[in-house]
Formats: sequence, C-alpha cells, structure tokens
Amino acid sequence: MTDDRPVPLDEYPVHQVPLSMKYVATGDRNAYDRCIFHVLDHDGRALLILGLGVYPNLGVIDAYATLRLGETLHAVRASDALRDDSRTNLAVGPLRILVERPLRDFVLSCEAAPDDPDGLSYEINWSADFPALWEPHHLQRRGGRLTLEGRRFAQAGHCDGWIRAGGRELRVQGWTGTRDRSWGVRPVPGEEGGRLAEEHPTAGFHWIWCPVRFEDRFLMVIVQEDADGHRSLNDATVVRPGHRDRQL
Repeated sequence: MTDDRPVPLDEYPVHQVPLSMKYVATGDRNAYDRCIFHVLDHDGRALLILGLGVYPNLGVIDAYATLRLGETLHAVRASDALRDDSRTNLAVGPLRILVERPLRDFVLSCEAAPDDPDGLSYEINWSADFPALWEPHHLQRRGGRLTLEGRRFAQAGHCDGWIRAGGRELRVQGWTGTRDRSWGVRPVPGEEGGRLAEEHPTAGFHWIWCPVRFEDRFLMVIVQEDADGHRSLNDATVVRPGHRDRQL
C-alpha cells in the first residue's frame, strides 16, 4: 500500500471541495469524466470516432478509436489502472489526446501496433470554429434513486492530419470535427441489481444527439424520450460567432 500524495492538479486553484483533485465529491461507483471526438470527410468515405473516459471510483481509465472506411470497421481499444497524472496526461496504450489550447485546439493520435502495420493509426489536429455550447443539465431517476446527473458541452470545428488503416492512407484536410465533453454520474456496466432492478426495470428510450456544422453556424440538437413518451431532454440551439445563441 502506498502513501496518499497530492497530484499535479492540486497545484492549481481549481478545487470545488476540500479534497485532492485525485478524488471526486461522491462515493458513487458510477462517477465518470469523459470525452468523444468525431472526424468525418465530406464524401461519405470515412468516419473516425474516438474517446477517453476516467472512472475515478473504479480506478479505471480507458480509451478507444474506431474508423469506418467504406464497409469496413477498424478499431483500437485500451484500458488501464488510473494513475495520479491521468487527468492531465490523457493517454491509454497507443491512444492519446493532447489539449494544446483548452476549448480551441487538440492533437488526437494513435500509434500503429508493431505487430499490425495495417492497423489503425492517425495524427489529427482538431481546431474549433465555434464557441463551446452547454447542453442541458441532465437528470435521470430510477424509482427514488438518482442514477444519472451529467453536465455536457458540445463544439464543432475542422480537422487536418492523416489516418492510416488497411494499407491505405487518408489525408485529412478541412474535414468536419465535432466533440462532446461530459462528467458526473452515469450508469456503468456491472452494477448490482437488488430490489431497485426488480421494482424499476429499465426500459428502452429514444435518443437523439445530433451536432450539425454549417459554414457559418453550428446547430446542436439533443432529445431523450422515455418509453412512456415523456421527454426529459428537448433542446435545439444555434451557435453563430458574434451573435447570441438562439434556441429553436
């Protein structure tokens, strides 16, 4: 067992509660903090989706990337134990996200596997073209228990760089990029059942999360409709540089 020490983020005045930044202010196993990026061309040939998640009360950090190229999917997945620097060194295995300028510029990379030279690899500069937009505060209950409370923001921009997979190289020039950042508490697979699961079984729901990038504006649509038709999320907002955000 090792001694408890401060982590690098403890040097900055960003604390919300009297705890180290190593910890979150809840003991809920479902606490999470993660991101997702989308990179797509304008001809329908290629779509790259990648993300990284931290689960502090499970002691886990994981990441993934998947490329659809034609009718073929190429995927890389990685998972590791949470480290003291995991909040600032966003890397798992061959996958890395570098925050060059918060809310502006990111470098997304995946190293090729030595034993799979035709596997997925990439290096992409993701740059914002529009301000980040808060999505509605998300609450969800199961019976009397709060099972989901999340905060998210979305953003759109453009991407440059390269992607290699299946013996092909794609030059990424001015491709569309979107992204989402979220954190809070959200069900993680493996939770115990008990009476809650018996008395309040999960039901299907309708979900739309749709970022749309135009030349001069960014539209974000988010809808969640429960099995009984109740909408717990229902929002569409247009972002235009130099203008107030406009709800539709």
